[in-house]
Amino acid sequence: MTRGLQREKGARGSRSGAEQWIQRLVGEPLLRASFSYGGELRLHFGMPVPYENDRLAGRTHGEWTLGLRATPWVLVADGALRSRSHDEQQHALQQFAQLDGKRLVTATRRRSDCALTLRFAGGHWFMALTEPRTATLSKEMKALDLWELLTPGGLFVVARPDRSVAIEDPSAREAGGSQESE
Repeated sequence: MTRGLQREKGARGSRSGAEQWIQRLVGEPLLRASFSYGGELRLHFGMPVPYENDRLAGRTHGEWTLGLRATPWVLVADGALRSRSHDEQQHALQQFAQLDGKRLVTATRRRSDCALTLRFAGGHWFMALTEPRTATLSKEMKALDLWELLTPGGLFVVARPDRSVAIEDPSAREAGGSQESE
């Protein structure tokens, strides 16, 4: 048994641990959107938290951070497409800025493919589209996780390319904990 990794695949019945973590995100305000070095979208939720790294002194991230890994996404408001993963980053950030401070009303993970839909107060919604990775992508790109949600306690809820979901505890992995799959 492990604390390091728990994996689920299409379980039925009560909500899984991953679903429970995703639902805890509901009610949190969007702090901001950003893009990482590789152009990966990051959505920061909750209260601002200072980075522990000295090089990032004075900067903050959200208590919760949703990161997409080479996963297409769309942002919609009033039935109209506002931005998508193929848009320029500056345009996307301008569109997401309209959501700053708006609370998340619902968060839904589709079990069949791990697509994640987030609905915000005011009618905006965001969806991480976890379509199958195309043959034109490199082997490394196909192996990237679809998305990951960093929780306030330091756990990661991770959607894998095989459409399974894992809960990872980096501290247990560092301590040499074993891994378990469901």
